[in-house]
Amino acid sequence: MKALKPILAQTLVVASLMLPWATAEALEDFGVGGVISDIDISSLRLHRSDTTYRVKPSTKIIIEGVKNPGLGNLKVGDVVSLKGQKVGDINYLDRIIYQFVDNE
Repeated sequence: MKALKPILAQTLVVASLMLPWATAEALEDFGVGGVISDIDISSLRLHRSDTTYRVKPSTKIIIEGVKNPGLGNLKVGDVVSLKGQKVGDINYLDRIIYQFVDNE
């Protein structure tokens, strides 16, 4: 059993060094823009899209002129740019950027 402990420790070290590499391969960056068609406390959808975008606690929301913006500042019909990462079939948002549209 004593001889097995160093081998197990080495295996765990090698596996932990490989994990970031394997995880990085699974991530796929994306950037899309559009009009919000549905929004709730943890996700949003864009018009003409079947994709749901998940909002993380660390998702940064950028709205010019608004201090500490949150999802409550966004509504259906707003134009946004989304940036994030796809992990498997789930799209996690890193940034939601509100796009001011001048209708004049």
